[in-house]
Amino acid sequence: MLLPELGEALGIGMQINNDVYDLYNSLEQTGKDAIGEDITNGKKTLMVIHSIYKGKSKAKVERLKELISLKTKDPLLINEAINIMQENGSIDYASK
Repeated sequence: MLLPELGEALGIGMQINNDVYDLYNSLEQTGKDAIGEDITNGKKTLMVIHSIYKGKSKAKVERLKELISLKTKDPLLINEAINIMQENGSIDYASK
């Protein structure tokens, strides 16, 4: 592997790790405005993409898409999105 490829792979890995970290950690730990900020911003992270393609329930996949498109700051809706991704094994997938 060449140095530029290694740098790119490390950067992608660090971004995925940051996306997982965003779901669970406080402002002091992440430096972000709130937990689930990627959900609030409507970002399609690896976990969202995995959940959409590997989701066990079509209804929950559609609900996740809806929650992401809402760009909500409501903690209950953010937690609902996180729970859907957990149920689909997407957070574990991204962590690995």
